[in-house]
Amino acid sequence: MSKEWSNSWNWKNWNWHDQQWNQGQEAWTQPETWQSQEVPPPKIRTPPEWKSTSTMYDDELLYGHKFHKTIQPTAWSRRKNICGLNPLTVPIGLLTRHGASEFGLRLLSEGRFLGIITTRSIAESVFGAQLLKAMRDQGVDIDTLSEHLHRTTDPDAPIPSKSEDPSGFMSPLIHAVVSKLKEISPTKQDTQALRELQHVQKKLKETEEKLRQSQKAQRTPSLPEVETPSTTPAVGTQDNEEDPIEPFDEEHPPATAPKKRRASSTALGASPKAKTQRRLEAWV
Repeated sequence: MSKEWSNSWNWKNWNWHDQQWNQGQEAWTQPETWQSQEVPPPKIRTPPEWKSTSTMYDDELLYGHKFHKTIQPTAWSRRKNICGLNPLTVPIGLLTRHGASEFGLRLLSEGRFLGIITTRSIAESVFGAQLLKAMRDQGVDIDTLSEHLHRTTDPDAPIPSKSEDPSGFMSPLIHAVVSKLKEISPTKQDTQALRELQHVQKKLKETEEKLRQSQKAQRTPSLPEVETPSTTPAVGTQDNEEDPIEPFDEEHPPATAPKKRRASSTALGASPKAKTQRRLEAWV
């Protein structure tokens, strides 16, 4: 970069914490001749060493990127409705997270300080915004913290000036925050292994649930079977049919005549010659 560009945009020359500047902007009063109306934005100077073309502010690659004069069409630029706009004059309200509802724009409309930190992902934007909000809500004074770390880590070293070397002044605090994040940050391999383990555990739970439901369905009692009426004949009839009277053997008479036989012998008395009980017994 040229010396003029470096001098014009050197952040070390930016008195970002000058109390006189803060007091000056608070005490500024609107002049009588001031007219509250929109004016066109001033022209933004570009470094003279840039290789400018009809479509490029800088046609040379810087970390693999060129500087287009219009925002190129992508899914994000179309969603934000900024495709084709000049990247140097794109309205800030189209880039903020909450659009016109962004509270910082109210401070900007009052002429107060508003700094913009460019982020490269939604995660960085959300993290930075939420971190700063939490620090403000908790009353964390980063100036006091940085000065305290300078005095405790290296008491003999001079503390950098907040206006001349703001990055050096904030470096101990930045180092402490990043060191803490590294302590709780897992390695990429551990993260991948954890994801795979959680996936396997999820599948295992689903399988156990299916098995539990299957076992529960098997333990459910079935409906009782309806008994059909028996077609077997009566006891007496079965005995008469299945147990016919055997012929009498005089040499081997039965030891005891079963009651069934006696009851059955009555049927033998139907012979025409057995007119009395005595004759029947003699006949038997």
